[in-house]
Amino acid sequence: MTHLWEIDHPYYANEGNYYKGGLHNLFASWDEFTTSTFFDGDRDLNLVYRWDWRKPGHHEHEGAETLLLFFMLQRKAICCSAEIPVTEADEPRVRWFLQDCAQTMRQIWEPIAVSPPGAEEDRLRGEVDTLAAENQVLERALGLNEEAAA
Repeated sequence: MTHLWEIDHPYYANEGNYYKGGLHNLFASWDEFTTSTFFDGDRDLNLVYRWDWRKPGHHEHEGAETLLLFFMLQRKAICCSAEIPVTEADEPRVRWFLQDCAQTMRQIWEPIAVSPPGAEEDRLRGEVDTLAAENQVLERALGLNEEAAA
């Protein structure tokens, strides 16, 4: 089984909220985090959409080993984050929490059966790519998109 700190997610998420300060929550430990409503609140209302386990040296991260959790508080459309110092010994409890959060995400996306692309998905992706290319050609010809002309 891959350790949580060995997983490298594509791209990144920024801590807090771009539009409003004060939405990056700092916790002293995993135990402190488990006493918060982020931990024991409704998974639908406190939806975890991403997590990153950072170790020193990972993507130029310096400092303590931390877990970053990214939430969407769906009822009020608030994007926020939590930062928690962790150790490798915390992994089993963190993994349990993340698996529980993943179950909520699975229920949200299950109706469209997220699965690896098959032949039909590949065909549709090809159609979308072809239409996008044709659209760029038309925009250039009509002078509608200065960036497309460059």
